[in-house]
Amino acid sequence: MLTKSNIKKLAVLPLLFFVVLFFAFKNREDKSINNIYTVVIDAGHGGNDNGAISKNGLKEKDIALTLAKTIKELNSNNNVRIILSREIDETLSPKQRTTFLEKNKADLLISLHINTVAPNSKNKNTRGIEIHTSKGNSPFIEQSKILGNILSTNLEPMFNQRPLIMQRVNKLWLIDENGVCPSALVECGYISSSKDVALLNSQDLRKQLANAVLKTIDQYFSYKK
Repeated sequence: MLTKSNIKKLAVLPLLFFVVLFFAFKNREDKSINNIYTVVIDAGHGGNDNGAISKNGLKEKDIALTLAKTIKELNSNNNVRIILSREIDETLSPKQRTTFLEKNKADLLISLHINTVAPNSKNKNTRGIEIHTSKGNSPFIEQSKILGNILSTNLEPMFNQRPLIMQRVNKLWLIDENGVCPSALVECGYISSSKDVALLNSQDLRKQLANAVLKTIDQYFSYKK
């Protein structure tokens, strides 16, 4: 039997439900807004490992570090913390880089490299950007594919051609074995190509490339939400 007291209690229940629901969504929204993502930008090679070297002596390790620093400097997203695996010219093993990811609880990894053609290659004019994602052993395969596709879209205007998204036959330790976060390795042009080297030597192009990477990071985390 419904008494006046019971009716009052039942009338309050829907209101209470919507109040609880409101704060539940509000807390979820606030958490989303206030969440800080840690992104590691890995400058490939370093120290006694020069990486590829151009005809005029330009070293892959130096270009990669310059690009990494530019990305960090241009980041204006307060919800994204950019940290570099190396800030100076030093030698780091793949294991050391992986430990760095674990220590900093990275949410995303983008490793920067510069490509080259083999000395005996017939494709001397090969140029452009390549993006490598996990071959298949990483627990973040699908997320890494999403990252790779967003990178490809945003980096396309840099060299006026769409970057290739690839998976190497040989494993890449940092993106296949890190087990910490989604990742992609970006070959930012060919050091064996005079056209690509000219672009990479341009401060404006480096800023455009850095902003394309930052745009990718923003879009990736927005997509995750």
